[in-house]
Amino acid sequence: MLKLILWGVGVSLVAGAVAVLYPRWRDMRDDGRSACLQTIRRASAACLLYSQDHDDRLPMAENWMDALKPLLDEPLRCSKLKSGYGYAYNDQYSSAALSSARSATGILIFESVKIGRNEHDAAESMPVPGRHRGRSFVAYTDSEDFAGRGWAMKIKR
Repeated sequence: MLKLILWGVGVSLVAGAVAVLYPRWRDMRDDGRSACLQTIRRASAACLLYSQDHDDRLPMAENWMDALKPLLDEPLRCSKLKSGYGYAYNDQYSSAALSSARSATGILIFESVKIGRNEHDAAESMPVPGRHRGRSFVAYTDSEDFAGRGWAMKIKR
């Protein structure tokens, strides 16, 4: 009888631990989210470095990936895609002064359904729903921590 009670207590403890830890484990699964967030952060940091070397100007939208290539250790690729790149640059900030871009509130680099190199548009090509549990990663221009701000946002159209 004592064995049966101890066995029941053990099973209930394991079940309780699973119930408590499962949501955290589920959220910790990577599924490419952290890789894409790091890619967005690296891209925005590269934009900041680029502007320091080019009279406070951001890259031109037409060749933004090519302009940032010397500043990056690996290509900007979304880990959820089998081929292509999956990121685009906001046309609004093409060759813009970094100071004016920081004063604006907008998206600079974003995940895009366009998968070619140097893709750009007015932030209209974000995947809906996003690639990462319905969310897309973007880099904003309006942060003091310009190079570190990469966020997931839910896009609804």
